[in-house]
This record gives sequence, C-alpha cells and structure tokens, in this order.
Amino acid sequence: MSISIVEQVTRTARTPTRAEVRARDRYYESFRSGARANYPDIPQFDWHPTGRLTLTVGSWPSRKWNDTERSLVDSRLHGIVASIVGPAEAKRAKEEEEERRQRTYEEARARYEAQVRARNEERRQMRALFRDASRLQRANRLREFIAAVEDRARHDDELTPEKQQWIEWAKAKADWLDPLVRHSDPILDAPEPEAPSYWQY
Repeated sequence: MSISIVEQVTRTARTPTRAEVRARDRYYESFRSGARANYPDIPQFDWHPTGRLTLTVGSWPSRKWNDTERSLVDSRLHGIVASIVGPAEAKRAKEEEEERRQRTYEEARARYEAQVRARNEERRQMRALFRDASRLQRANRLREFIAAVEDRARHDDELTPEKQQWIEWAKAKADWLDPLVRHSDPILDAPEPEAPSYWQY
C-alpha cells in the first residue's frame, strides 16, 4: 500500500524584491529600445510551512491522519499501524475481485472467439459445398450437351477431325469444372499474365 506524508502550507501575497522590480522594469524598457528582454519569473505567492503533517495510507480505499493541536501523527503511530489492516484487507479483496473478473472475462472472450471461429468455418465449408455442388451440376449439364453434339454429329455423319478435337476440348473443360475429377487446366489454372510495361523495353 502506498504511504505519503504531506506538510500543510499557507500562502501569502509576495512583495517583489528590489532586484525583481528592476528586472521587470528592464523588461518593459526593452520595448522602447528594441532589444527584447525575457520577462522575469517573479512568484506571486510566498509559501510558509506550518509543521502540521498529514499521513495518507492507500489510494482507494485510503485513510488519513492529521496533526492536531492535542497530538501529532508520530505520537499515534502504533494506532495508525493497527488501523492500516482494514484498508489493506479491503485493497486485497478488491484486487482479488478484479483478478476474478478479469479471468471470467478472458474465459468468456475465449469462448466467444471460439464460437465465432466455428461459425465462420461452418459458413466457409457450406459455401464450398454449394460451390462444388453447383460445379458438379454444371459439369454434368456440359457433358450432356457434349454427348448430344457428338451423337448428332455421328447421326449426320459430320464427325470431322475438327469436331472430334472440339469434343475432346469440351470434355476436358467439363472435367476441369467437375469437383470430383480434380483435373487441372493448363490455361485456366495458370497465373494471370502480367501486362507489359513501357519502361521494360
């Protein structure tokens, strides 16, 4: 617990000394001569010690003992020491309560953050699930279209090498779109090309 001893003081209006008056006059005279001088630091008050002490123990809660006309603080030290026990116990109880509140808050905060992370991860997985289901549906629709084009070409006897090449290309794109196949595309999975800069050449 913090302990402080303060002496009470009184103040009276200060009468400037001759040297302080001369310094102040030189400051005002400097305006006429053009050579600016610094304003002298002249105190407004004189402070007088009273010899009366105030002993303060603790910050919150705190106890104070003052010198009185009948007794001084130093003559009551044995009673003061005994009475410090109360504020000390109150301070310790307050600190323990603050620690308990801090622990409770940190535990609640950790639970909250874990719940937020779990919800965010669940949402991420749901978005991935819907995205994969949509890609599978689009890949199957694409395969149906490719099969229809191929059947039509065979029926009309128009399955040329160019048409066969297009069918193979389209099947590769359907496989790339299908999340169950995990087929890589050399163009679509490649990094974005960088635009040339005029200053490179």
